[in-house]
Amino acid sequence: MTELEALKAIDESLSRLDEEARTRVLRWAADKYKMTGASVRTDAEVTRTPAGSTAAASDLPTYFNEAQPGSGAEKALVVGAWFQEVQGFTDFESSMVNRELKHLGYPSSNITRDFDDLMNRRPKLVVQTRKSGSTKQARKLYRLTHEGLSEVAKLRGHR
Repeated sequence: MTELEALKAIDESLSRLDEEARTRVLRWAADKYKMTGASVRTDAEVTRTPAGSTAAASDLPTYFNEAQPGSGAEKALVVGAWFQEVQGFTDFESSMVNRELKHLGYPSSNITRDFDDLMNRRPKLVVQTRKSGSTKQARKLYRLTHEGLSEVAKLRGHR
């Protein structure tokens, strides 16, 4: 099989999968073939910008502990701020936030409801920037507003 035929076969196979399945398949292939330097990113990760944050904590547990959030929405807000400030993401998926909350031992019982709560506050702490798909469970991208980032700074004691 020529390289071009292999590329065509891969394209045909991957085009039938949704983004999440494509990402899993490509990560599996990169691991299987020990492709160092290979990067498989989701749409949210593609919007990542270089980190240049003024946030002091370089790891999420430290950042989260400094804020000591109370409610589920506050916890989601803090992790979202960490993605934006420390990791340099412009936008992020709620699933990314909930995955990190699980690692910290605070999984959200309903991450969508937590983000809806943050979007319904006045002023808004979070905005939805994109929705892929038409169902209620479609992937959504979020971004903290200036007010949301300020709220996290207050929680972390950086007034």
